Amino acid sequence: MIPHREIDENVGGGKSSKISKPQEQMMITIDADRRLKSLEREKSAIEKCFFESDTDTQIIIKELYFRRYPKYTTEGLSLNHVVNCSIRTIKRMKGAFLRRLASELDIYEP
Repeated sequence: MIPHREIDENVGGGKSSKISKPQEQMMITIDADRRLKSLEREKSAIEKCFFESDTDTQIIIKELYFRRYPKYTTEGLSLNHVVNCSIRTIKRMKGAFLRRLASELDIYEP
């Protein structure tokens, strides 16, 4: 937390892109670490919920949320027989997945 300071004997040298105040550098490092840990926690929660889901729910979630450019909407998944479920069942399965995920992330308590 308290870094060693080296004496700079290079007078008139170029400027560094590094932040000169070590306290600011430490705060940026700690803040970036918190964000990284939060993202890792979210990723593991999503993976856990996804892999514990049934095959149809995985197809629905993969199509609606994981694809960069989704090919189908909720209704399209049913109408094009990507998943052999009614539109209402697809919406129910998607909602159940999102509730499990929110519960896993401690965002929502039913």
